[in-house]
Amino acid sequence: MLELRAVRHRYEEGGGRLVLDLDTFAVPPGALIGIVGHNGSGKSTLLRLLALLERPTEGEVRFEGKPVTPRDARVLRRRVTLVEQRPVLFRGTVRENLEYGLRVRGTRGTEAQRIVETAAERLGVQGLLGRARHELSDGEVQRVAVARALAITPDVLLLDEPVSSADRAAAAALYRVLDEERRSRGLAVCLASHQLEDAYRWADDIRAIAEGRLSPVTGGGGGRGNGRRHEARAGGRHRNHRSDRPGGPRHPRGVPHRHLRQPPAARLLGAQRVQRNGDPARPCARGHRARHGGRGGRAGGRRDRGGGPRAWPRAWERGHVRVQGQCGAGILTMPISYLTRVVEFTATHRLPLMDFGKTATDHSHRYHCRVTVKGALQASQGGVMSLQALDALLQQEVMARFDGRHINEEVPEFADGRLLPTGEALAVYIWERIAAGLPPGVTLHAVRVQENDHLYSEYFGEA
Repeated sequence: MLELRAVRHRYEEGGGRLVLDLDTFAVPPGALIGIVGHNGSGKSTLLRLLALLERPTEGEVRFEGKPVTPRDARVLRRRVTLVEQRPVLFRGTVRENLEYGLRVRGTRGTEAQRIVETAAERLGVQGLLGRARHELSDGEVQRVAVARALAITPDVLLLDEPVSSADRAAAAALYRVLDEERRSRGLAVCLASHQLEDAYRWADDIRAIAEGRLSPVTGGGGGRGNGRRHEARAGGRHRNHRSDRPGGPRHPRGVPHRHLRQPPAARLLGAQRVQRNGDPARPCARGHRARHGGRGGRAGGRRDRGGGPRAWPRAWERGHVRVQGQCGAGILTMPISYLTRVVEFTATHRLPLMDFGKTATDHSHRYHCRVTVKGALQASQGGVMSLQALDALLQQEVMARFDGRHINEEVPEFADGRLLPTGEALAVYIWERIAAGLPPGVTLHAVRVQENDHLYSEYFGEA
């Protein structure tokens, strides 16, 4: 119904800064599209272009397949309604505000009263009809503005942070009304919000906007009951991570390991993918099951309990990148995340003490070193920090110092006896060197050195 094509929009007063850069974006009839992003990312500008209140610097706006001219825009604005984040109510009572649009369109008398009463009841503002603007809270003003918009039955409804001042009950009531409207008469809804949880629950399609560009949020949408609500919090654990349970479609390739699933925050802000395209799957050893088990299947080709071949590496596999959101935090208001990089090296050491038994002689380990850094998600860096910069730091401070070396003889701090080459000492040693080389705004969260499947040491920087 409403579409933007090849739109590039700039604000001259901002030095010609590019605010929107869109190839195509459409709001079809009956859809509920959620736009999520930070303040200043371009959400409100996008809605104003869709509302025909501004013309794009480049590109065109189309309505029902036809380009919108300035003359058309004046007529079509009656079919497209925008409710801004801080809506303005006219002087007079709430009832008079709800009747205003109807009077302009020629609806008066008993019919107008019926429409106003119905809209007020559905949005829970029937008790406010006799009040003036200054007697309302911010949340009540938002609900009145939405009721006023729905009273004139637009074809397209655009909402900018419609529940930013509402409590949870009022927000749920609003979304239920929007859902009923689009299902009953094909109302197209596009809303901008910071509340990703609400978008996952109610929207058919979720788009993230960053630096003026839109990208789909993978795994979101689907409307009510889509089985994805548990992904609304970044970094949260996914208890029901099988998609083949009743009420949800079975994933054709099985379900990835729950600890490696990419959280929405990473997708929103352009963080690194959990598994790179070139990372091969590592098959299970012969005679062993995959981590999540499986029924039947041939050795070497085990299947996980999702029903497909395991295509995701374990957390400790080399070349793996894991991005985690802060558990329980609003991912758009507090985008602190953790980036973990795992490297492997082979080194020889000895522990010349009687208490260590056989380890008093030279022996080698295949170490897995897991380094986790913490910081704010940066779209320009592809996540917490540049992955290339982190790889270079690990190559310099871990691989070059330890890989293929005898720790007791070739690493000075261990050769002179100041440090005993245990896993605990290695974790502290690596911490001190990695922490000093991180860029501003990024801190070291943990260093883990694993010698085998049953023994590892982890250091969090405690004094």
